[in-house]
Amino acid sequence: MTENNTSIDINSQAVHLHLKMHQDIIKRMALNSLFIKTCCISLLFLFLFITTNVTLSGFTCLLLTMAFATIDTMYLALERGFRASYNNFVNKLHSNTLQKEDLFILAPERISFWDTAKSFSVCLFYVAPLCFYVFISYIAPP
Repeated sequence: MTENNTSIDINSQAVHLHLKMHQDIIKRMALNSLFIKTCCISLLFLFLFITTNVTLSGFTCLLLTMAFATIDTMYLALERGFRASYNNFVNKLHSNTLQKEDLFILAPERISFWDTAKSFSVCLFYVAPLCFYVFISYIAPP
């Protein structure tokens, strides 16, 4: 066997560093998603309570919600892609098929944007502000 085809020791410092880098990226994507959700709610409620034109505020809220949902879906898809990449790395590590070439490759797996958009954390979260707007628009005077 050549040196490039030898398997990596599970206790190697390079393996631990690689796993930590993956975990940090996954954590960063999750925090970005949380930040997008926080900004969305803050801006929507601020805009709804400041404006007096219900029709204009509704259209603007719809656009803002769609924009934030798109960005959040992108972050969630990246997070899922990095989780899949992390799991593949760990599976190779436990099956003793991990090679030196597998170290420090931090590319996410391909995850469908549309499958991610249909996830519970995106659909439920971004439908709620729209339902709130519909409720407010019916009780607001014309």
